[in-house]
Amino acid sequence: MSKHSAFPPRIEHVLDAIPGVSLTKLRGDVSTRQFFRLQFADSQEAQEFLHTCSEAAELAQDFAGLDKPQERSLIAMLLPENGSARASRLIVDVGRYIQSCGVPVPKTYLAIHQMGFLVIEDLGDTRLIDLIEQAGLRNAMDIYRAAIEYLVRMQFPSAEVPRDCTAYSYSFSADRFLWELNRFTELFSRIVLKRKLSQSEQSIIDRDFRAICSEMMSQELLFTHRDYHSRNLMIKNGRPCVIDFQDARLGPILYDIASLIFDPYVALGRDDQQELFDHYFSLLVARSRNDLRRLGLNRALCVCTIQRCLKAAGTYLSVVGLRRNSELVRYLPRALANALQAARRSAGLVGLGNMLAHWLDAANEFLKAHQS
Repeated sequence: MSKHSAFPPRIEHVLDAIPGVSLTKLRGDVSTRQFFRLQFADSQEAQEFLHTCSEAAELAQDFAGLDKPQERSLIAMLLPENGSARASRLIVDVGRYIQSCGVPVPKTYLAIHQMGFLVIEDLGDTRLIDLIEQAGLRNAMDIYRAAIEYLVRMQFPSAEVPRDCTAYSYSFSADRFLWELNRFTELFSRIVLKRKLSQSEQSIIDRDFRAICSEMMSQELLFTHRDYHSRNLMIKNGRPCVIDFQDARLGPILYDIASLIFDPYVALGRDDQQELFDHYFSLLVARSRNDLRRLGLNRALCVCTIQRCLKAAGTYLSVVGLRRNSELVRYLPRALANALQAARRSAGLVGLGNMLAHWLDAANEFLKAHQS
């Protein structure tokens, strides 16, 4: 069997004809996409590979980047067969929009949509979370500030940036937010609590979750990355580069900033979170067309934080249920702790806060048992 058998047959044959190419499968998180690092003898061989792939596809070339790779290393992305053509187009389309906002994304060198096959720029292996683990949080604060500036650029693009991006055709909804919260609740009760919810717990969920989702959808709806956190910011040449943006859509103005500064993957202190939100707020005031009330924004940030962190907790638990990449479950307590802090800062959510405090204890006990 060819060592390139994971690829579509025509691409496999192209790779088989390049004797010196090195292939390394990269580890993903919970994505069903597959990523491979292809290393060639030099950038010229990498360019020839792209040209030959396009010819071998026997299709009209769906997309070719204006830039030619200057490095000998490329990243090949394979999308799952179901819906791969649509997903491929979304990656190209949303990436083009983000780049037009002046925000770095990996360059797309080739996309053959019908195969679900893309070749993109190799950004290396250092994510924001890796930088923090290696160099400490103090050395990552400038990256956070840059990421916040990028976020505001995407939310409030300049007049010359076209609004024809596919992301503007889709929107979050209160029903979608509620579904994510209910999914978390079902998984948490089954996997962690190992019991059905009590009547009082169900009453709190029915009341407070609906209120949270309704409040979120009352915010101004802007371009939303949907997964803007430390694992989706790569560091190249000392600056962040945004990845994993294919699910972008219209969403609450504070959704992405909540995702970034209340990210369960990173233990940001309260002072750091406040400093970063202050930075975001100052940029927002300069860009937004609306009269912003800081008190209202604090409440809006809290409801986004609760929903976003519990949604993330549901993702970690779903991975546990599928018995893959279970190391993500170690972030479960921090996700609940962030949601708990936000609930305690929100009037009218005392019952939810008390429930989450008990659930946080259960999550810590579950993690101990899971790691033993």
